[in-house]
Amino acid sequence: MPASLMEFEQQEPASASEAALDAAGLRSVADLELRASGNGLLERVLVPPGRGLVVSEALAQAPALRDLALETAAADGVALLLSAGAAWTLDTAEVLTEAAVIRWPALRPRHDVLRLALHEALVNAAMHGCFRVSPDLRDHQDGWLAHTAAIEEALRDPVRSLRPLLICAARNVDGDGWILRVADDGPGFDVAAARCAAGDDAREDRAAEAPRGRGLRLMCAAADTIAWEDGGRRVRMTILATPGCVGGAAEGLNGRPQ
Repeated sequence: MPASLMEFEQQEPASASEAALDAAGLRSVADLELRASGNGLLERVLVPPGRGLVVSEALAQAPALRDLALETAAADGVALLLSAGAAWTLDTAEVLTEAAVIRWPALRPRHDVLRLALHEALVNAAMHGCFRVSPDLRDHQDGWLAHTAAIEEALRDPVRSLRPLLICAARNVDGDGWILRVADDGPGFDVAAARCAAGDDAREDRAAEAPRGRGLRLMCAAADTIAWEDGGRRVRMTILATPGCVGGAAEGLNGRPQ
C-alpha cells in the first residue's frame, strides 16, 4: 500500500461524529465506495431528506470545509465534500444541479446557468487548488498535451487525487436567489492579481483569442454576483430566480486564472 494511503488510514478520527453528520442529513462514505458507486450514489444521498455526502478521508484533512458542509446542510442546503479526483471524474456539477432544481423548483428556469457556474468553479478548484496543475502550460499550443498529461498524473497520485473539494448550494436568507460555494483546501492565489472585468468590451475581444481564462469569464457571466473568499480558496456565487443583471456582477476582487 502506498505510504500516502497509509497516512490517511492512520490519521486521528474526525471530530465530527457520525451522529452529527446523520443529524445534518449528510452521509459519510469512503472515497473508494463513492468511486465504485458513481453518480448513482450522489443522486441517492441528495434525495430529500438527504442533504449530501462527505467522504471520510476529507473529515480529518479539511475541518473547515467539513464545518461549511454541516453549516450548509443546517441551512436547508445541499453539500458534497468529495475528493478532488472523484469530483473530477463524476458528473458532480450536473448531479448537484438536478438535486437543487428538484428541491427548489423556482430555480429550474436557471438550470443551465447554475450548472455552468458550478462546473467551471469545480474545474478551477480541482485543477489549481487540488491537483496543482499550472495554467501556464496552456499559454502555448504545444503545452495543451502537457497540461492534459499533468491532470492525468494528478488523478493517479493518491495525495493530490484525495485532496478535499466542497461544492454546495443553499437558499439566500438575505433575499431572492441561491448561494453557491465551491471551495478547496489549497494554497489559494493572489485575488487582486486577476479581477473579473465583465462588461469590458475590449477585454472581451482579447479573451476570445486567449489560450486560457475563459472558465473564469464563464463563471462571471453565469452568476449574478461572484466573490472570492479565504484567499481565493472559496468562490461564492449568487444565482437569482430572476436575473438581476446581464453578464454577472463582481462583488469584489475575482478570478483564479483558469
